[in-house]
Amino acid sequence: MTTIQKPLATVFLAGFFGSISCFILHAEVPGATPEKNSESPGATAAVESDATRPVDKDPAFIAKWGNALDPDSDCKFTMDGKDLKISVPGSAHAHDFAAELKNISGPSVTQLVKGDFTVSVTVDAKYFASDETTEPTRWGYHGAGLVVLADPDNYITLQRAAQRPPGRNQFECINYELRKDAKRSWLPSAVNLVGLPDENPPFEMRLERKGKKLIASIDHSGDDWKIVWTDDLPDAWPDELRVGVVAVSSSKEPFYPVFREYSLKTEGSK
Repeated sequence: MTTIQKPLATVFLAGFFGSISCFILHAEVPGATPEKNSESPGATAAVESDATRPVDKDPAFIAKWGNALDPDSDCKFTMDGKDLKISVPGSAHAHDFAAELKNISGPSVTQLVKGDFTVSVTVDAKYFASDETTEPTRWGYHGAGLVVLADPDNYITLQRAAQRPPGRNQFECINYELRKDAKRSWLPSAVNLVGLPDENPPFEMRLERKGKKLIASIDHSGDDWKIVWTDDLPDAWPDELRVGVVAVSSSKEPFYPVFREYSLKTEGSK
């Protein structure tokens, strides 16, 4: 396996179940505690580097996905066929994506996109967020999904997530957040996953840009998209944004999300 070279410079350090906030609800998930994370076996292909790509010039480039960014230099990006796995270690520090906390260290893979686009991905992972948080002002958290960035202080994320209050069972949700000028501009919008038949169901997520509109949708049953949030993009955001996937952890447990069926359609694509 080829180790991806990561940039040393900071580059972007990069309702159908009922809407509730993942960050303010203190609720237990009924049933047994989820099993702990374990890396799934299987052959992995080397990830190629391409330092000469004309648009994105970061050295760690994954074909069709974009540039891999690992600000803390302790995560791994692995391709298994068309699937991308991001391995986030259990560690004493958070791999967060929170500009208001001055921590944008969550590993990401993004590419520059100009104008309107539709990006979607299916996230498949075992979630076991420890109640020992590594972010003092937040609970233990695991999240993985889509990200759209204007700059390190201005971005949108849509994540399949799990959060664990101290001494409680974890709570699972789909979590949407907008940061504007390093502030979380609104309380997170979340879709409660309690009651689904699977303990850790894979979820397909989609973000669409239409002019200054950003539409977030999810689908867990196959071709049954539900819009969970619609936002007006800030006027200051440029026409060209970085688009891709991100993994976030403020838990001492390791996290191994797998991103499948990634699709990016732009104005010029068919």
